[in-house]
Amino acid sequence: MTIQPADRGRQRRRGELGSIGSGSFEANSDGKIVVGGKNAATGILGGLLLGTALLVVAGPVSFAAGDPERGKELYKRYCKGCHGVDGRGGAHTFMPHVDRLTEKGYIDLLPDEYLHQVISEGGAFVGKSSYMPAWKSTLSDQDVQDLIAHIRRLRLH
Repeated sequence: MTIQPADRGRQRRRGELGSIGSGSFEANSDGKIVVGGKNAATGILGGLLLGTALLVVAGPVSFAAGDPERGKELYKRYCKGCHGVDGRGGAHTFMPHVDRLTEKGYIDLLPDEYLHQVISEGGAFVGKSSYMPAWKSTLSDQDVQDLIAHIRRLRLH
């Protein structure tokens, strides 16, 4: 992953991204964003810090090329079993239960690039639940962009 900071126009090196408040974040040698250490990105707070950090450092990345209608069909096939039809979670298909994908003040703060990474590489890649599988061997880059375009159209709660 390449991160271009908005302030200086130069690429940051490993471990050089910085901090927000008391939370720190960095890019490791694999291009993975790590918040405050190897497991600190777990939970909503870690995700919020990471999403905010990426917005501050890299600026928003938009997948305007994504087709939300095609993404809707992909979502029904691959995502609704856990995240629910409307992204509100609560599908109760397994434990632990999945929280709302459409949480206002959370998902809307996460940049598209972060969502792309979570969908492609899986939850464990960003320090979240390993129950979120990596879809990179199933979904193409365009499929993931279409999914993100659909997720961005879901009503926030």
